[in-house]
Amino acid sequence: MNLLFRTLVLGAGVLAAGMTQAQQWFFRIGPSFGQPVLGSEDTRRGTYYGVGFAKPEGRLKYRGSTPNLLVETYYLFTKGGGFEDIPVNDMRSYGLSVTARYRIGRLGKGDIGLDLGWGAVYNSIRTRDLDSNLNSTPMIGVSFEFQKYDMSVRWYHASNGGSSGNNQGTNQIQYLVGFKF
Repeated sequence: MNLLFRTLVLGAGVLAAGMTQAQQWFFRIGPSFGQPVLGSEDTRRGTYYGVGFAKPEGRLKYRGSTPNLLVETYYLFTKGGGFEDIPVNDMRSYGLSVTARYRIGRLGKGDIGLDLGWGAVYNSIRTRDLDSNLNSTPMIGVSFEFQKYDMSVRWYHASNGGSSGNNQGTNQIQYLVGFKF
């Protein structure tokens, strides 16, 4: 059983376990733009596709604010390379993330949130910045929710935590639009 299959099975299992407790399912999509910060050289560009569920999570309460916990599996397709001795290449990434969304204010009839998340991703190739296929993915962002719609901007980092190679990692800014169903 290869690592990609294990990652997909884990993601499906987590989503299936959450089906009985899920308050709200969602789908998100948006562009992802690589950023040359914290050592990153390969500024990849691509598209993010995610599906998951959100539910209130009292165990993560902070100063009286109970966040929504977003559990999401995603597919991220990026293109990169094309500099120095590195040819242009495609990467397919399969991941699972868990994000706490804290409501920090209102704008009109919508809620503004602070998103703090972490996850794991399996990448189809290794790159100059990612010396292993399996990587950790911390995330931070801001969100706006209005009725069934969701918009967020976040910083997404992927690296192997120093477990392999020089561990430069990649940094991306993602602009995501979601729909709750």
